[in-house]
Amino acid sequence: MPFLRQDALDPTDVAATADPIARTESYLAAIEAANPSINAFVTISADLARQQAQAAAARRAAGTVLSGIDGWCIAVKDNIDVAGVRTTNGLPGGEIAQSDATVVARLRAAGAIILGKTNLHEAALGTTTNNPHWGATHNPHRAGFTAGGSSGGSAAAVAAGLCDAALGSDTMGSIRLPAAYCGVVGFKPSFERLPTDGVAPLSWALDHVGAIAPSVEAARRLFEALAGPNAAATESKTAPPRVVRLAAFERLSLEPQVASAYEQAIRHAERVYGACPIIETPGFDPVALRRAALLVIEADAAAIHAQQFEQASPALRKMLDYGAAMPAPKLALAVEQLRQGRIAIRSVFDQADLVLCPTTPQAAFALTDPAPPSQADFLGLAVFVGAPAISVPVAATDLPVGMQIISAPGHDYALLTYAGKFTGDR
Repeated sequence: MPFLRQDALDPTDVAATADPIARTESYLAAIEAANPSINAFVTISADLARQQAQAAAARRAAGTVLSGIDGWCIAVKDNIDVAGVRTTNGLPGGEIAQSDATVVARLRAAGAIILGKTNLHEAALGTTTNNPHWGATHNPHRAGFTAGGSSGGSAAAVAAGLCDAALGSDTMGSIRLPAAYCGVVGFKPSFERLPTDGVAPLSWALDHVGAIAPSVEAARRLFEALAGPNAAATESKTAPPRVVRLAAFERLSLEPQVASAYEQAIRHAERVYGACPIIETPGFDPVALRRAALLVIEADAAAIHAQQFEQASPALRKMLDYGAAMPAPKLALAVEQLRQGRIAIRSVFDQADLVLCPTTPQAAFALTDPAPPSQADFLGLAVFVGAPAISVPVAATDLPVGMQIISAPGHDYALLTYAGKFTGDR
């Protein structure tokens, strides 16, 4: 049976956020009831949350609200440091963080309430959040099905109504993929738009931090608190946007449910944006580039976790061993493939503002099934180009399906505005 909270609280509703103390207690009670079944949270920081809720209530009484997310209850992926709370990165044990990651410090400065830390795929290197050390996170829409990964706990917590929004990390789609599977919004900003210090690294070249939220508007408010409201002033916007689809993406096979949802989403996009033509992109092979990016990630991860090989499960150890033994010419070729791919895609943004594509070729699958290797075929582009990308839900007749909207690097606020128009949030 699904667990989808019927009395879920809308964080963008002013009335719903008027009492931070009651709101926090509501979420803590919901987590206590649902988490044993879903396993979205690995640590619940109830004392910290209550302290922050008291402070938020005092600010409201004094009329000194700090930001558009003051009093919001946020979950944090457990590869991101929260001072005084254990960080595991999906591995055994873990240590109490001595200081906040910069993104968490910014959440605190904006008045957010930290509910706890969410489950993730082991070392953030995987797509199912079927964690051998902390247990599997279940999709709130169907028990026994994956929530996606690696930010599966964050996506499941948002989808189940256990928090207002959540932080995740994205190295090869790890925010957008679980958002699509769980039927919520997943936003990956431009590369280095949000700092990654205090975030356990997976790939120095590709790691991003981003937001998972119930709506585009909620994702925009969370991003604004993390990046700063003045950041929007540096962007140039085009209205209406020039929207395209890539022939290389259109040739990839889709599960029938995804194909049907995507077709409907494109029809809606044409009503919102105008024509969405398909263009050729010579030099862009999404499957080859996904494989090249994975080689880079495995090599980086092997170096990063060189002292932690013994903690790894056999599956993770196999990938780390592969990365450690990778011949230099093979890694160099992968890096060059990504460089050429970036050149090919940058030319797309010379003629278009947005690229539309499915988020994943399939919907969520059973935790007992092998993870399809094609899951990230649509997700790598935004990572190795460093472009902002957002997954928005477009269907949930059976299991949720997401559509991805990608913009040029540095156009984060414009993308959120365009995405909000697609979903009707703004």
